[in-house]
Amino acid sequence: MGTCDYCGTGIADCYQIVSADGKRFVVGSDCVAKTYREVGEKVPSSVDNARRRLARERAAIKRQARLATSAERWRAAHAKLEADPIMFSNQPHPHEPLAAKGLTLRDYAVWMLRFAGESGRNAVCKLIEGAT
Repeated sequence: MGTCDYCGTGIADCYQIVSADGKRFVVGSDCVAKTYREVGEKVPSSVDNARRRLARERAAIKRQARLATSAERWRAAHAKLEADPIMFSNQPHPHEPLAAKGLTLRDYAVWMLRFAGESGRNAVCKLIEGAT
């Protein structure tokens, strides 16, 4: 861990660049890439790999935080649905063939909270949160 001598950003992977006059600089992978592009050379694969790895790690951290927050919301919506046994029971299922079989919006909400992906569960949470 350190700080980039060029841009001042905190960096996890530190690289040394030696200028034409012999001065040494510690920089991050983004600034290494900028340096190579400025002199018209190809960025080393080790730098590209480090940049991609850091991007994946940052995305995973954001995804885990988002899912933790969403999981709380899903649990609260499920609890609200369970607390009111008639919520959405008098409304048809949003998909016509399933509504024709007698399924209700409640059946849809229960199924979505159990089996749907993140965006589907969030959509049902919004529906449940908006119900009075």
